[in-house]
Amino acid sequence: MHMSMHLCSVRAQGSKDCLMFEHKNGLGHRLDAVGLKSLVSAGPATSLRLVFVAACYSEATAKAFLAAGVPCVVAVRLAERLHDEAAIIFTQQFYTAIASGSTVRQAFNIGRETVTNSPELKKQVSRCTA
Repeated sequence: MHMSMHLCSVRAQGSKDCLMFEHKNGLGHRLDAVGLKSLVSAGPATSLRLVFVAACYSEATAKAFLAAGVPCVVAVRLAERLHDEAAIIFTQQFYTAIASGSTVRQAFNIGRETVTNSPELKKQVSRCTA
């Protein structure tokens, strides 16, 4: 039986050079960009069409997926942290737009604009910067 996966959603803790996953025993499992690229490239040509990475500083991870042949990756810029509430709102809007027939670019723009204009997030940001 051959199964193909076209979408991969990754949620992890991110740092500037790796992702940290939680092992079943509760300990962290570190995976750097080189290891990730090797892991994704290990099997036959990837059928992944889209990878969605919800982690801080995930630009290096995105580049590893791209280098492994995934044509489209959504991630966070290397210099930016990801606030939990922003991640939740963006993810909900992104996947709702994809499910409604939007392109990945359109879904990304919808998610970004929703986060940018969210009154809940503006309150959180103003409390953090005050």
